[in-house]
Amino acid sequence: LEFRRVLFRSNLLLLTDANYLLTYNVNDASVDTLKQLEEVILDGSSDNRNIYLLTGKGLYLLKTDNSLNLLAPKAKAHTLKMISSTELVIASDDGLYRFNTVNNTLSPLIVGVEFNRRGLFLKDNKLYAGSINGLYTIDVKDFDELIKRNKAESEVVKLPAYIYYIGLGIGFL
Repeated sequence: LEFRRVLFRSNLLLLTDANYLLTYNVNDASVDTLKQLEEVILDGSSDNRNIYLLTGKGLYLLKTDNSLNLLAPKAKAHTLKMISSTELVIASDDGLYRFNTVNNTLSPLIVGVEFNRRGLFLKDNKLYAGSINGLYTIDVKDFDELIKRNKAESEVVKLPAYIYYIGLGIGFL
């Protein structure tokens, strides 16, 4: 078995192996399958109340009855980091995203950049995120501003291509 991630829950260790979520009871050294998912579990995190699992399809919440709830679909996601009791960061092949656990929203922090697997680290409220372009250092307090900028950029009105070509044609007259 190759264990990808270890989470703690009372006297249990939660381990992932491919698409299996396993429990290891530290009292009697028993291993049991808690849940089998349809896709590989790439990462996981816990805030001591909830267990979040990340797959190639998105972010899931493991409920107390061991059922799964898809919180946010996100293709190409691979790394998950708990930032606070209400915020998770998801790294993917196409950007860095914040998931707010209070209102269940996924918002872009950095788009169009491929981030490295297991490349997230948090220290002193600064997120260090490794990417193929280098290391990003983001102060957690700047998350809202980054999200606001990304939203504003995505709302910029883009002219259709044919207007652009008309403008070029007029320039050559």
